[in-house]
Parts: sequence; C-alpha cells; structure tokens
Amino acid sequence: MSYWEEQRSSGSARDLAELRREFPGFQIWQEVTGERARLVAVRRWPGTSPHTVVTADPAELRAALGERPPAPTGS
Repeated sequence: MSYWEEQRSSGSARDLAELRREFPGFQIWQEVTGERARLVAVRRWPGTSPHTVVTADPAELRAALGERPPAPTGS
C-alpha cells in the first residue's frame, strides 16, 4: 500500500473535516513533506490563542486548541 493510500484509509480526511468543524476560529490543514504528515492550525483572529499549532496527532491538536480562551465577541 502506498503512503497516500495509507493516509486516505487512516481517516485523515475525516479527522481534518472534524477538526475544522470543532475549531472554526482556526485555519486547519495538513502538510506532507516526504513521508511525514503534519496538521497545522493557525488562528483566524487576533487575540485568539494559541497562534499556531503543528502536530502529527489529531488528539494533541484538539488538546492544544481546546485550552484556548474564548474568541473575542466584539461587545
């Protein structure tokens, strides 16, 4: 099985879609370099924390983004 077939069968596309739904305050994508795949999350609005998270583990990304304070509401 090729690397890309493994990525598709591992559910990485489903994980990515779920992460995007769970954390709308962040732009989230997957970067692949060689045979290494990493998830990258970058805040959409100033004041949101953390600014950037890079990890290969969706659970670690959820934990890092879940520890952030609420985004500013503008009121």
